[in-house]
Formats: sequence, C-alpha cells, structure tokens
Amino acid sequence: MQSIKDSDDVISLVKKNKSTFAGCEIKGKTLGVIELGAIGAMVANSALDLGMKSQGI
Repeated sequence: MQSIKDSDDVISLVKKNKSTFAGCEIKGKTLGVIELGAIGAMVANSALDLGMKSQGI
C-alpha cells in the first residue's frame, strides 16, 4: 500500500494484484474451544458465524 498510495489508479492496481493477498479458507474447518466461559462462547459464536464447525471440549 505504501508504494501505490500516491498512484492515480489505486483501485485497478489493487484489483490486478489482489490474488497475492489471499489467505487460507476457514469455512468448514473445525475449531476446538476449551471451556465455554464468556470469552470461549464469543469465540465459538464468531467461528459459527464464519461458517466454521465448533467443537466444545
């Protein structure tokens, strides 16, 4: 971003190179949550919202 911030055509440069910023897919992955306290419940609910499977331990 630092190298293109002053460019007139930022949007087309980002679209052209966006495949280099791809991460791994987490949808369908299983998340193990140890203890479902307040924070564990929030993490589990967020994972479910992202399409993950949640496994309480």
